[in-house]
Amino acid sequence: MEKSKPSHLTRRNLLRGAVGVAATAPTCVFLRNAATQGAAPEETTAEDVKIHQITTKNYDQSNIYGERSWCTPDSRYFVYERENPLTYWGANQTEYMVVELGTWKQHLLDVGTGRAGCAIHPDGTLYYLKYFYDDNAVYVMRAGLSGKAPEKLCAPKRHVLTLGTVSPDHQYYAYGAPTDDSWTRFGVFLLDLKSGQETTLDVDPCTCNPHPHFEPGGSGQLMIQWNRGSRFNKFGGRAGTLPDWKGPKSATLFLLSVPDGKRTELKIGVPYTTGITGHEAWIGETKEIAATVVWSGNHTPEKGNLLAVGAGKPARVIGKGYRFNHLHISPCARFFVCDDWRPPYKLIMGSIKTGKTTVLCEQKLDTSTPGYITKMAHGHQYLTPDLKWLIFNSNQTGYGCIYAARVPEDVVEKLL
Repeated sequence: MEKSKPSHLTRRNLLRGAVGVAATAPTCVFLRNAATQGAAPEETTAEDVKIHQITTKNYDQSNIYGERSWCTPDSRYFVYERENPLTYWGANQTEYMVVELGTWKQHLLDVGTGRAGCAIHPDGTLYYLKYFYDDNAVYVMRAGLSGKAPEKLCAPKRHVLTLGTVSPDHQYYAYGAPTDDSWTRFGVFLLDLKSGQETTLDVDPCTCNPHPHFEPGGSGQLMIQWNRGSRFNKFGGRAGTLPDWKGPKSATLFLLSVPDGKRTELKIGVPYTTGITGHEAWIGETKEIAATVVWSGNHTPEKGNLLAVGAGKPARVIGKGYRFNHLHISPCARFFVCDDWRPPYKLIMGSIKTGKTTVLCEQKLDTSTPGYITKMAHGHQYLTPDLKWLIFNSNQTGYGCIYAARVPEDVVEKLL
C-alpha cells in the first residue's frame, strides 16, 4: 500500500475536473505573418512558417521556461513537463517528457515534484526534484535527454521555490527558497552535488523570485533577480499592493559570487532604467546579461526596452520596436527571441549585434481564457541550439499546448 504523500505536494489535477482530449498525433499548420505596424525600420517578416503542435491533450503542461534551451546540444531532443490526470505518481505529480524533433516521437524520461527546481545544462542534462517515500525527502535528480539514466544525487534542506541552476562543471546547484515559515525573508542556497553540503549565499526580504542563473563561462557568478518592494504573508500569498516592477524602487538584478556570496549590483532598474519585467538571461560567455524592462519613459517600444548590462557598465539597448517581455538568448549568444506583449503576441527573433528583427510567428495568447497568466499560456519561447526550431507555448486552442515552429533557412542571414 502506498504511503500517504506530504500535504504540500498534493496532486493538483484531482481538483481540475474532467479533461478534454483532442487529436492524438501532433498537427501541423502554416502561418503567414502580416506586416507589423509601428515596428522598427529594420524589421523583416518571415513567410510561411511551418508550425507543429506537439501536445494535443488538455493537460497542465508547459515547455518549462524560455530563458534557456531545454534541448540536447545537437538539437535532436527537447523536454517539457506535464501533469497527466490518467496516471498517478503520488507526490511526484509531474512527468518529464522528451520529444525527438522532426519525428515528434515522445517518451517519459522520469517523474518528479514539478517545475520548481528544474535546471538544464548545455550538454543536455536535466536536473529536477523527486520525492522518495523511503527517505521522506525530496532529492535533486539528473538525467540525460539523449539516454543517460536518472541518477539520485542529494537532498536540499528547504522547500525549493524557484527554477534551479547548475554550474558549468556540474558541481553546484543553486536555488531560491524562504528561510522560514514566515515568508518574510528569502535565501539563495548553494548545494554541492558532490559532497551534499549546502550553504546560504544570500538572504533578503525581496529575493522571493530570484531566477538564479550560473554564468556559463565558469566565472562562478550567479545572476539574481531582486524584486524590491514585494511582500508576502505567512501563507505564501502576496501581501500589500506592490507588484514586482512597480513602486519607487522596482525590480532589478545583482550578481552573487560563488561560494563567498559577495554581491555586485547592476545598473538596471530604477534609478537607471525602468524596472525589469522579470525576464533575463546571460548573453553566452560575454559577461553581459540581457533583460527586458517596462515599456515606458525612456524605454518605450520606439526607444527600446530590451537591454544588455554588465558589471560596472550602464545598460544599453539591443532591441526595439516592440513591447518585449519574455526573453530568450540563443546558446550561440548571437540572437534573441522575445514576445511582443500585445495582441496577437508576435514571437520576434533578432540579432544582438545588428538590432535587426523578424517576426517568426504569432503566439496568439488568449487572455479571455481563465488562467491565461499561467506557465501554460505564456509563450516562454526558445530556440534550439542549431537555430532551426522555435519551441513555445500557446493557449489558442482554449488550453495550454506546446508548439515547434520551423525557423526559415534564410532568417539568420537576413538578421546579420
